[in-house]
Amino acid sequence: MQGQRMQEGDPLFKISRDSIDAVRRKLQKAKSEAQLELAEARSDYNTQARSAKSTYSESKAETDTAARTLNTAVNRLQQEIELLYGDIQVLEAEINDYNEKLTDEDTLEDYSDLKYAYEKAQEKLEETDAASVAAYTANYSSFQNAKTAFEELDDRLQGYRDSIEDNQEQILDKLEQINQSQADLSREQLSAQQFYDSAVLNGSLAGDIYGYTVDALQDTVEEYTESGGK
Repeated sequence: MQGQRMQEGDPLFKISRDSIDAVRRKLQKAKSEAQLELAEARSDYNTQARSAKSTYSESKAETDTAARTLNTAVNRLQQEIELLYGDIQVLEAEINDYNEKLTDEDTLEDYSDLKYAYEKAQEKLEETDAASVAAYTANYSSFQNAKTAFEELDDRLQGYRDSIEDNQEQILDKLEQINQSQADLSREQLSAQQFYDSAVLNGSLAGDIYGYTVDALQDTVEEYTESGGK
């Protein structure tokens, strides 16, 4: 009260019971709100951390898949190319074998002898009087035998020539396949490498995001904890 005299030891003011209860209720409310905020922060932490972890794991899995895809594509095409080169080597070896048979001296000599015998037997048959049945029959038989022997060797040699031509065509076809496979390999490598690089980048970003998310959420939880949510 104005003008009231104060003596030493007199209380400056008095706190009523109602005031104390009001302050206690206010503090309790603040504590409850802080605890609720802390619980929500921890819940957000768990939810968002799991989500970030899941995204990171998916990115890692995608990176692993990209690596396997790259290796599979490259290995498959490389194997195809190696098999084609192997086929060409076989075809070239067969061509060499056929050429050796075509140029074999004994074979060439046999061919010359059989051709000569065939021509001579043909001439002799043409000169034989058909009225002489015994002579004509004998000469005709000799002619047929000479012709058969010559044609068998001639057909065999022609078969070698045909096989050489066929192998050469197959080699050209396989060389075209190799060129196509090599072009496909380059495209596959580029595409798969791009996919792999993208997956690696996404995985790295996901890892960074996961780390940042966890750190940020942890900081939030710690702030609520330090503000009285214990």
